[in-house]
Amino acid sequence: MRKVTLLLSMLASVFGGASLGAFSASAQDAETIADLRCLIIGFKFAGSPTESLKQAGLIETLYYLGRIDARNPNIDLENQVANVLAKMTESDVKAESRRCGAVLSQRGEALQQLGKNIISRGQN
Repeated sequence: MRKVTLLLSMLASVFGGASLGAFSASAQDAETIADLRCLIIGFKFAGSPTESLKQAGLIETLYYLGRIDARNPNIDLENQVANVLAKMTESDVKAESRRCGAVLSQRGEALQQLGKNIISRGQN
């Protein structure tokens, strides 16, 4: 453990903490922006008068809000959503609906498989 701490200290002094922070922040920002776009799509569906779309929107909203909160719990969500929303076009909304929905669908399928696996373990 001491070697790891020493190595991390050496790397930080060589590269500088600000440089490393800037690198990880850029990758994190791209992921956060992508998730904010999905959160906006979730809001859109959650406001639908159609019950099935409303439910799907609520699930999507909660999923992407969880991702954003896990990555950056101190995010200024209101301003970030407003900034991202201001830059989204109607074609962005359509493309993001497909992309975000596909991600959520994959996670749902993985969760269903997990449930089946757990049930299978209990039967053995």
